[in-house]
Amino acid sequence: MEKDRKIKLQEKKYQSVGKLTTSKIIDLFIESENEALHHKFQGQFYPSRHYDINATLTKALKGIDKQKIIDAYFHAARLGIVVKVREDNYPLFLRGVEKTLLSLGEGYNINVLKPSKVFILFGITSPNDIENLYNTSYNEFLETLKFITKVNSYTSYPSLRKKLKATLFLENPILLKRAQEMTPFFNQFNFETAGALVLLLVDASSTSKQILLAYHKTSLPRETVWVLGSFYKDFKTSKANKLLLNDLYSTYPTKWIDEYYRSIY
Repeated sequence: MEKDRKIKLQEKKYQSVGKLTTSKIIDLFIESENEALHHKFQGQFYPSRHYDINATLTKALKGIDKQKIIDAYFHAARLGIVVKVREDNYPLFLRGVEKTLLSLGEGYNINVLKPSKVFILFGITSPNDIENLYNTSYNEFLETLKFITKVNSYTSYPSLRKKLKATLFLENPILLKRAQEMTPFFNQFNFETAGALVLLLVDASSTSKQILLAYHKTSLPRETVWVLGSFYKDFKTSKANKLLLNDLYSTYPTKWIDEYYRSIY
């Protein structure tokens, strides 16, 4: 197949390159991903030089054509990569992200940027909300990115539940508001949604608890019920969280909550 041939050619080409300038890293990254996007495969320059690429995207990128910078951010976001960009490059970064958002849902090799990550960072649930992207200030982006980076640094949900210092992140009202609006993402559970759930459990406000109680009434699948139960059990030190766990037991079969379950679908 033509696609397989191009993958092998990319592997050979990009594994043999030596030390590169910032400009050359940008050029090869875009070159690799443009071809990969066209033929719907994972570009082979990123796997071999991902540390260099990620570090490059955080630099000032002075002297590099603005369209190339936008394209580099676009391809990075497509691959699920969001880095701490320089403030001067933030408008270009947003343009790259916008292009990525317009390709959401077009297939695994097209875009793997998680909707939950997009929502926490920018408050966007679909391309129809694209204006919210530009309503997010640079400092707001940096603060929510800290949360994204932290929750994705854990290797398991039990570790996240035990070690995440949620009270520090609760000082960010934008992040808390978005966490309170994240239950629609809970059926595709990941480290962003896990972090958001911990914020809701640690938050002392009744709003966060009422949101979870309302979520219980939405005919949840068994796997989601088990995930909720596992988190509630680790945070049942407060009366409000005990009530959450009790409500879950009264709403769904005990077996769903106490026995590990993972859907095959």
